[in-house]
Amino acid sequence: MTTIEYGYVTARLRSMKSHLLDDSFFERLILMKSLTEIIVALEQTTYKKDIHEGVLLAPGIDGVENGLRNNIVNTFTTLRDMVDGQVHRLIDVMLGRWDVQNLKTILRGLHQFAGYDQIVSSLVPAGSINDAALEELSRQEDIRSCLNLMATWSMPYAKPLTESFFHYTEEMNLQALEFGLDSFFFKRSLKYLSRRSTDASLVKEVLMREVDVINMMTVLRLSRDKLPKEKKMGFFLAGGKHIKKALFETMADLDDVDDIIAHLKETPYNKPILRGWEEFIATGRFSKIERSLESFMVGANIRLFRADPLSVAVIIAYIWAKLNEIVNLRIIVRGQVVGMPEEKVREALVFA
Repeated sequence: MTTIEYGYVTARLRSMKSHLLDDSFFERLILMKSLTEIIVALEQTTYKKDIHEGVLLAPGIDGVENGLRNNIVNTFTTLRDMVDGQVHRLIDVMLGRWDVQNLKTILRGLHQFAGYDQIVSSLVPAGSINDAALEELSRQEDIRSCLNLMATWSMPYAKPLTESFFHYTEEMNLQALEFGLDSFFFKRSLKYLSRRSTDASLVKEVLMREVDVINMMTVLRLSRDKLPKEKKMGFFLAGGKHIKKALFETMADLDDVDDIIAHLKETPYNKPILRGWEEFIATGRFSKIERSLESFMVGANIRLFRADPLSVAVIIAYIWAKLNEIVNLRIIVRGQVVGMPEEKVREALVFA
């Protein structure tokens, strides 16, 4: 893209950014006493059209979920239409992580015999796999049927999942399938981003940070579960920036989570890891560590709003800010419906 084109895209994105919801709005939503109140509040924002149409078709939480899904599809369709060439491809690479996340959601749902509605309500159709395809995959009877359908459609993710299926059936452990998905996505994406351009390097930095986070959580979880070192090493994901194979192997040799965390002190992840560890000690919830790392990652990506405005940086920042907003809204809506305490809802949100 030329400087003039980047200037146009940046101006539009900064305008779109101005419509993102702020922390005080989320706080007001948390304090609301009914889903109806939340719907009325959202209809005063840029979500008005999508929420209104969603609730007309399906009153209640289903309508809100449909409205949020439509909003994300419409938003990223608009974003893709703003650019072309390499930048368009870079956006597809970034949003590809949501294809992976959606496939994981479907596989988890089928593994746990969750119903179609439960699976679909957790999907975020931001990637290249459209809503109709995700819905059809969610309707399958089991994981094998899902993989067969993906193969019939010649989806690129069918091959790594099929190759991992045997390991899944051995112990009925989803981690084998999820690792296969992650390995395929990051290997393919990082290979594409190996070309030396400023824009590609920025996107590569984002993906490498995510690989680091996945590897840290993998070694922490497997050590907590007392898996032997050789099994831990089988789940090492190549492509990270700071968590290289040698460091992963050193941590995999340890069984004490405290010792593993000590080896991360010299990395940029020291503060979020320690914060998550302290919250884990206080609550006993291992997810606190993952949430702390996730907050760090989201914040780092959204801070790219302050980077070079004539690069893909602002696009990266907007994508992450928008997706994080959608996830936060879904947490609040679901929390309201199931009667989750306000403090629990607040803890589950991620703010950059």
